[in-house]
Amino acid sequence: MSDNFIKFLCSGEQVVNSTPHALLDNDYGIDLNSEQKSLWKLIPNSGDIFPIHMMLNPSSNHTKGYKMEKIRFNKTNIKNLETKEKRYKVYSDEVRGLYVEVLTSGLKSFRVKYRANYISYTHSLGVSPFMTPTYAVKRAMEVLTSVVKGINPQVDKIKKREELTFKEYFIERFLPLQLDRRFSKEEFTITDEGRIKWPTGVQKKIYNLTDGYNAHLRFAKFYNKKISDIGVEDITVFSKQITRSHIHNRLMKELSRFFNTTTLKVNPVRRALATDIQLRPTKARTVKAKPDEIKAIGIALEQIKKGYRQDNGLYYQPQPQQVNIIKILLFEGLRPNEVYKMEWSMVNELGVYDTDTKTGEKTIPLTRQSLKVLSEIEKKSKYVFPSPKNNNQHIKSIRKVWEKVLKLSGVNKDLRLYDLRSTFSSKASMMFGTWASSKLTNHTNSKIVEKHYSDLDSGERVSRKNEVAETFENLLQGGGKVVQIK
Repeated sequence: MSDNFIKFLCSGEQVVNSTPHALLDNDYGIDLNSEQKSLWKLIPNSGDIFPIHMMLNPSSNHTKGYKMEKIRFNKTNIKNLETKEKRYKVYSDEVRGLYVEVLTSGLKSFRVKYRANYISYTHSLGVSPFMTPTYAVKRAMEVLTSVVKGINPQVDKIKKREELTFKEYFIERFLPLQLDRRFSKEEFTITDEGRIKWPTGVQKKIYNLTDGYNAHLRFAKFYNKKISDIGVEDITVFSKQITRSHIHNRLMKELSRFFNTTTLKVNPVRRALATDIQLRPTKARTVKAKPDEIKAIGIALEQIKKGYRQDNGLYYQPQPQQVNIIKILLFEGLRPNEVYKMEWSMVNELGVYDTDTKTGEKTIPLTRQSLKVLSEIEKKSKYVFPSPKNNNQHIKSIRKVWEKVLKLSGVNKDLRLYDLRSTFSSKASMMFGTWASSKLTNHTNSKIVEKHYSDLDSGERVSRKNEVAETFENLLQGGGKVVQIK
């Protein structure tokens, strides 16, 4: 016979002999205490079976082994609980299953017991004084309400421990997913500072995957938070820390894509953009080289190609490779990295350049001006423009040479190497329209060209308006061409 039952002869009491009873020393499944076991030994020859709790507390209408100590949970009562030689529990007289456990160290921990699927669970709520008794009561009621709805808070808590943080998810899930989508097998390492480091020579589109992470995201307050704990407030705080508008907008878009890959039902970035923050207005960059500036750049390129003596008396070494890159950028309207990584095998005998651009794989017919430049280059590597330090890698940057070009030519120092692409696109738009220009610069959307690459300065606007006005004037004069006599 189980220790959970005793034999006791007592007329007038209902005999229980078939249905087993869980005999507890409180509300839930705990072993019999010493008092119950001693009672069992006193009546070894009883003939009927009774639940032990009906002897110890006949007035109880639920399973209790003994009368538990209960108090009203408030600051005064909890503070007055004394530390004893053994830990003990004091239950709430308001919420069933809620108790505070007083440890021998003096620590007072709030917990709540409940049953789910016939299994008993204990859910830790918090520790006094960091959690107030009033809030402990509120949290206990929330836990029990969740149980009634079929949600097991303790199971969810265990799952939460196994859940990945933002940092872990980015490195272990998001980044490998993005590499797979780009059909890349590049491997990366994590530095002691937490930066993601790529091997030398990695494509720019792969490097850009972690540019925002290394510069900003790893310093965000939600960096070590569980994914499901990151909310609108976290995104809003992070948004306010980014001062530059174009970087802010790019990071918000990147974060939105990140959360789209998670199992969250609500994307916190989209919710934040809908309620608390917004993408900031940015002004499209319209800097480009004017015709007279291009002439001055041409003169400077000839000096740099041959080398020259500087004002300080030192000789500037010839830089023909960098000069060729600048010329091709202007002749083709390509992105700098698309020229840097050019290989001889990518250019066929018809002068067509097959490469992988930011918008995908492209087949680019090169101009005769670019082909002339390439024909004058000696093949010393598989790369058309190998690195001066390592012949097996392509050149990464010509920033210093470009700065020297601007200084020699006297051109606006704000003109960037990338602006040569804008210069090409703007001229192509003037000659053939934005649609044709978008095809010449390998854009997938002509609206991008219209916004970023085809701006007309005041002089060009006047010239264009004069052409339109002249057309209408000719029509008003009978269709003939009006010739101004000086």
